[in-house]
Formats: sequence, structure tokens, C-alpha cells
Amino acid sequence: MKTMIPLLCMFALLSCQKQLSSKQPGDKEDQWLRSYCGIDTLKAQNTEQVYGCTNTAYQMQVAIRDSFLLITNVADYQQLVKGSCTPAIDFDKYSLLIGKRQLQQGLQAISYQLYYHCPENYYEVRVKLQQHMGMQAPNVTWHLLLPKAASGQTVKVKLSVL
Repeated sequence: MKTMIPLLCMFALLSCQKQLSSKQPGDKEDQWLRSYCGIDTLKAQNTEQVYGCTNTAYQMQVAIRDSFLLITNVADYQQLVKGSCTPAIDFDKYSLLIGKRQLQQGLQAISYQLYYHCPENYYEVRVKLQQHMGMQAPNVTWHLLLPKAASGQTVKVKLSVL
């Protein structure tokens, strides 16, 4: 009987080892990893907060309309972005997500939420353009500094006008 106990323990260890090495997507371990890794809320920052620019909704210009783009280097930034405040963005640290939107009424505020989805490895940006009852219909620029995007990394943008 004493010789059976070590054999049973060894068998139990080998079966556990086999179970862990054969994880498949959707397994309980994979589901646990997804719930553990989850979605991280990150601090949303723009050039007003990081570099001291002001009134960028009207002062920062980009040659697009009702769209957005991700700028990852100085050359593209210097070519595409104009305005009264064009700081020397550290593109080793950041990528610049910038967009433009024509509104039906005046702009009251812009708010941002930034999320990182792990383990799917993508950023989600939520941009809210809050209008007021003004008669002007501005074409506003919105932007966000993201942590440096890896090559091929996805950035999903949800824009809402309220």
C-alpha cells in the first residue's frame, strides 16, 4: 500500500500537467485569463493637458472631414497638422489620434474615455462632442494622445454627438 501512494501522486501530477498544457480558447483557464486581464481604463490625455495648448477644437487643423486618423511619426504630423499650437510630440512615447467633425450647433465640450482591451490587444476610444444651442455650426477638431501604438495594433473609435 505504501508503494501505491507515491505512484498515485505521480499519476495525479502528470494528469494535471497534461491538462494545463492542452489549454484551448474558450477553456475555463482561457475564460479566467480574459476576466483577469479584462479591460483597463487609461487616463485620456490631449495636447492641452500634456503640452499646454489651448482651444485646440478650433486652433488645431487637420486636412480631413468627418473622419479621423492615427499619426505615429513626426513627418506625418508636420505634414498633416497645422495651427497655433503644434507642440513637439514625443512619438516614441505617443501616437496622435486626431479627427474632425462638422456639428449642427455650437460646441460646448469634448470628453474622452480611453480603454485598453486585454488580451485582445486593442485600444478603444470614446469621444463625446457636447453641443449647445448656439446658431453656429462649427467644424471642430478633436484629438487624443495614445500610448505608442504597436505596428498593426487596432484602435477602435466611437464618436457620439450629443
